[in-house]
Amino acid sequence: MSTREKERKKANKIAIIVLIVFLLLCLLGGIGYLAFQWYGGYAAEQSYGGLMEFVDDAVNAGEKDEEENLPENPIDFASLQEKNDEVYAWIEIPNTKINYPIVQSRVDDNFYLNRSIDKKYLFAGMIYSQSCNSLDFFDPVTVLYGHNMNNGTMFQNLHKFQDAKFFEENEFFYVYTEKHIFKYKVISAFKYDNRHIMNSFDFNDPVQLKEFQNTVLDPNSFIKNVRSGIKLNEYSKVLVLSTCINDRRARYLVCGVMVDDEKTK
Repeated sequence: MSTREKERKKANKIAIIVLIVFLLLCLLGGIGYLAFQWYGGYAAEQSYGGLMEFVDDAVNAGEKDEEENLPENPIDFASLQEKNDEVYAWIEIPNTKINYPIVQSRVDDNFYLNRSIDKKYLFAGMIYSQSCNSLDFFDPVTVLYGHNMNNGTMFQNLHKFQDAKFFEENEFFYVYTEKHIFKYKVISAFKYDNRHIMNSFDFNDPVQLKEFQNTVLDPNSFIKNVRSGIKLNEYSKVLVLSTCINDRRARYLVCGVMVDDEKTK
């Protein structure tokens, strides 16, 4: 065997070894990522499971105190705010796991991307809004963010709205604040690009507001479900729920319009 052939065989062996090592590293990396995701979801369940003590059964049962002029607020905001005074609302979407407090940081718009209610590191983070939105849900468009966790926690269950039957059968979701119960009707659920909505539109401009409302009513996406017969105007209050999608260049949005505002005690 010539020296050249020996060198070629040696080079081939080295290439095969490098390829095997690379594939092993990819496999280990994938396993590590899945383990990290699983632990993050598990930690989220442990962290938020204890918060249900601050929620009256009326949240899940949809019950109201009919003997009083104003219903009792089913969320114990006073106790929640003892844990974290940046908690200002609570979101509940029936027939999903989404039943969480909502926060907004006063110092860092993305502080709660990976922080728990006690402000310690938690990969799953919290459901949060940014300072570009007011805390009263009366902006023309409000955006809430939440992670898409593999175990179904945080905003992962928004992807249930990709199923046409689920979309049709689940028309409403609810947001609770200290003095209000807001009822939203789901308008649409669709894949959107990854632009920052609040920075990309000036919702004080009627033209830009209408442009975004038209997108919500008729998304330009192959992945979409839309409820017919909905109309939006300059007085509409749209709430956008935003989470990740497998394509990192895109987001998955579930959009609702406020249809009822009930004051509470």
